Amino acid sequence: MGKQDIKNLQKKNKLLRQENKKLANEIARLNLLMNENFETIIYQKDSIENRNHEIEFLKNENLKLQNQINEFEKSNDQKSVTKKKSQNIAGWTVTKNQDGYFRAKRRIKGKTRSVYIGKRITGKTKNKIIAKEKEIRSKLEIEKPKS
Repeated sequence: MGKQDIKNLQKKNKLLRQENKKLANEIARLNLLMNENFETIIYQKDSIENRNHEIEFLKNENLKLQNQINEFEKSNDQKSVTKKKSQNIAGWTVTKNQDGYFRAKRRIKGKTRSVYIGKRITGKTKNKIIAKEKEIRSKLEIEKPKS
C-alpha cells in the first residue's frame, strides 16, 4: 500500500465518519419526534378513556331518568283513573272493573260496546279505542240490510 492508497482510505474514512455523524443526528431527531408522538398518543388515549367513562356514566344516568319518567307516567295514568270512577277517552267511558282490568264502553247504534284495555292505561290506549271503534262501525255498515 502506497501513500496515495492511505490518503484515499483516510478520505473515505472521513466521509464515512461524516455520514455516520449525519445518520446519528437523524436517528436522534427521529427518536425525539417518536417520543413526542408517543406522548401525544398516550395523552389522546387517556382522554378517550376518560370520555368513554363519561359517556358510560351519562348513559346510566339517562337510563335511570328514563325509568323514573316511565314510573311517573305509569303512576299518573293509574292515579287519573283510580281517583275518579271513570274517565272519558275518545268519547268512550273508561272504568276499572272489579277484576282490576280497564275497559272502555260506549253506546253505538243502540247497543253498548266495550273495548278491553288491560291492566294499565298507556299512551296507546286512545289509539286502541279508536281502532276498535272503526272496526265496530265498519262491521255495522256491512251488516246493514240492503233495500
